[in-house]
Amino acid sequence: MPRPDTSLQDRNLGGWIAAIFVGGLLVLGGIAWLVTTEEGLPHHAWERPEHGKARIACRDYIEERLHDPSSVEWGDLIEWTASEMHMGEITVWPRFRARNTYGALVLERRTCLVDARPSLRRARVISLRDFP
Repeated sequence: MPRPDTSLQDRNLGGWIAAIFVGGLLVLGGIAWLVTTEEGLPHHAWERPEHGKARIACRDYIEERLHDPSSVEWGDLIEWTASEMHMGEITVWPRFRARNTYGALVLERRTCLVDARPSLRRARVISLRDFP
């Protein structure tokens, strides 16, 4: 009995595998484009890079003041709402978990006002308050 020619079937399967691989790369590339910029700042595509700088400045400022910085769980900074209030001043509403002075892991919410003017090399936190 003659064996069927499987070379055509192998090529079709290889084409499908290649198409799925390329499609996956495009999806991952799109996600990376939405989340980061060329500077690696956490901001959405519709936001200015200063929003990402404000998120990072706020995170660093909070971390310096935590009771147990090694316990902090930041989550995704991109999920922190950031809104420009005045010229160059951006308000960030971070949400994170950290251990308090009693050792309990608690959910924290803050309001962080940041001076993130494009002329500044690094954003600067103006104030940090508990979330109302």
